[in-house]
Amino acid sequence: MRSFLATWGTPLKKKVRVIDYQKAFRQKHLHSGIYIFSDLERLSPRESEWAAAIHNTLADRWDDRLTILNHPPRSMRRYELLKTLHKAGINQHNCYRITEGQLPRSYPVFIRGADDHGGAVTELIHNEPELLAAIEAMNAEGINREDKIIVEFCDTADKNGLYRKYSAFNVGGAIIPRHVCFSRHWQIKEPDLCRSELIQEELDFSTKFAHAGDLKRIFEIARIEYGRIDYAFRDGKLQVWEINTNPRIASFVSALVPGRQKTHETFVELFVRALEALQ
Repeated sequence: MRSFLATWGTPLKKKVRVIDYQKAFRQKHLHSGIYIFSDLERLSPRESEWAAAIHNTLADRWDDRLTILNHPPRSMRRYELLKTLHKAGINQHNCYRITEGQLPRSYPVFIRGADDHGGAVTELIHNEPELLAAIEAMNAEGINREDKIIVEFCDTADKNGLYRKYSAFNVGGAIIPRHVCFSRHWQIKEPDLCRSELIQEELDFSTKFAHAGDLKRIFEIARIEYGRIDYAFRDGKLQVWEINTNPRIASFVSALVPGRQKTHETFVELFVRALEALQ
């Protein structure tokens, strides 16, 4: 948010205040207004309880005069979200905590942190012996397994081997298209490919947004009112990767490909409008 306010979001600079949790935990008074609890994934269990106490105190004191987005313990983190969406028949892929003692039902899989945004910590693992060897290697290196999950790989490449990662924001119920990142690699962190036809496809995504209804339902399942969802499609069915409650919004990085300028401008306009509409 600070990066956004310093670049694309300057019109909101006097309206939005960022308070880190450590400061909020020490404050004796918080005024009425609009509160967004973000970065929930990085809170420890104890910090999540402290943040919930702030949330509940604000709600009790100001009642319906206050708008609060995201409840710290109730909003789903990645593991619960992926398990829930798989059980609901939305996601084809499932996930497992390393420490829960259950092996995947399908391969390949990969291992990643349950609550960080660093992506996979392994390449694709194709069978049970490889998985057990990868876990043993983590043990040998002294890597903590408590916060690691095993995720079944969901191959969403098109017939030409192109992967797409779609992203959209939820701002108090307003579902806003963010971007589409294209890559030849299954794990997409940045837009690796920016050919003219792909830039046009991304712009069409943002101006002819058709996924709002399905995404709104998923945000409701996740009990998240503010955040960015990353997803793709397999056989025409939406597959969710994660919901980040403290995502990159738009910063100087967004301007690295001039051809994508219109997509960013469209998003920023809708995002600012959605924040200003909160009451």
